[in-house]
Amino acid sequence: MATNIIKIKFTGCSTYPNITDANFDKDCNGNIVITCNEGFKMVQGLECVEEEWRYQNPICKRTGDEICCPIYPCKSLFKIKSSFSSHLTRKHHNWTKDSFNQQFVNDNITCDSAETEYSAIDKEFTDQFDDTEHEGTGDNIDIETNETITDNNEDCSIDDYESNLMTSFALFYLKLQAKQLVPQSTIQFIVEEIGNLYSLGWENMKKMLKRKLVEQGLSNEVAEQLLVEIQNHNLFLHATDIDEGPFRSTYRRNIYYKSKFRHVPPVKCKIGQNIKGPVYSYYVHLEKLIASLFQDRSVLDQYNNPIINFNRNELHDIRDGTHFKSNPFFQDNSRIQIMLYQDAFEIVNPIGAAKTKHKMIGIHFTLGNFYPWNRSKIDTIQLVALCRDKDLSEFGAEVVFKNFITDCKRFENEGFFDVNGITGPLFGTVISCLGDNLGSHYLGGFVENFSGEYWCRFCLHAKSDKDILPKEPRTKITRTV
Repeated sequence: MATNIIKIKFTGCSTYPNITDANFDKDCNGNIVITCNEGFKMVQGLECVEEEWRYQNPICKRTGDEICCPIYPCKSLFKIKSSFSSHLTRKHHNWTKDSFNQQFVNDNITCDSAETEYSAIDKEFTDQFDDTEHEGTGDNIDIETNETITDNNEDCSIDDYESNLMTSFALFYLKLQAKQLVPQSTIQFIVEEIGNLYSLGWENMKKMLKRKLVEQGLSNEVAEQLLVEIQNHNLFLHATDIDEGPFRSTYRRNIYYKSKFRHVPPVKCKIGQNIKGPVYSYYVHLEKLIASLFQDRSVLDQYNNPIINFNRNELHDIRDGTHFKSNPFFQDNSRIQIMLYQDAFEIVNPIGAAKTKHKMIGIHFTLGNFYPWNRSKIDTIQLVALCRDKDLSEFGAEVVFKNFITDCKRFENEGFFDVNGITGPLFGTVISCLGDNLGSHYLGGFVENFSGEYWCRFCLHAKSDKDILPKEPRTKITRTV
């Protein structure tokens, strides 16, 4: 029987009419695991079991579809199961029966046959954790909160502690580079200064330890041997070593990122040749990107628990539209919905002398299967292709998009196999292609000069008709492309 098992009962509602209850428990690494039969809804009651005690009382007042964290004095509100689970893991992983807010606790309720009642649940949680633990760093990035969830296991070996420490350092440096946009030279300065500061502190600690050991009757030789042994097992000193540490240079950091994290490298694709030689674009394989995304537990949770709008009179999402609902391919809710986006950007000063030399075209995508409030987050947007703007204009979009279109056709017709958490092939295709007016006109083959006569990509109205619109109803037909 687990040390702590909490059973959460949910109220029924129109959105999730079949939901009954959920359970959350500490797994073997101290994380909170929550399971429920369908979705995540309002918490009605809290029931805790620990050996011979049980407490039951309403956990929160109804506030829309939110629940309140029951741990004192936290007052956080949640709507999503994965957010609630990661919050408990990060903030309250050491919870006990005394941690709960007393307004949710009733000491008068006793426990009968607790071990028999919850032994099956305990086994279910253990099996679930073993099945869902994925490869990689051992850490999870919760895209709901954009934070790292690290496994905490009191019985970890020294190798596990070293791996966790190295992963934490790597994520720290990688976030500085990718999210905070800190230059590599600045990151290198931070690495060296952290190493120097810790080395100074360590030398001072060695002197103090040696003096204390000698005062306890040890000889200088034995004290030195002990200090050498301690230094050899000082994980922080090894991680911050500016001479031999794994993060001592930009090159070594990049090697560590690629070897430890789910790195999907781009492929160099030849798209043509000009007087200067071969011209290349860069493409990241769609199948590998999808497989990498599904290694994240929060992605898999959103895929398995989609938000369904049962009110036909309300439009909440692109999936509520008639075009999506009438598409036979997406009648199956398990299909992946790729929302493609393309745009041009400049990697130099846009008003400088080199503004036209290094203009790039970036092609990104996110998944319509993500919850709407997650689609615009950087962590869920994946880069799929890059090329120079002038190369795209010279050789055409068909050549640049060739590999992506090939993968999309295979994704739609044959499916992708060996995706984490998916039995059998996973199917999907592009649901929308987004971009600004100029880029959308280029991809669609429309007029790119907005001073032209037929400047609209949605209808066949001429520019000369603008004086009568919208005074008179439209008489021109809409485009079919």
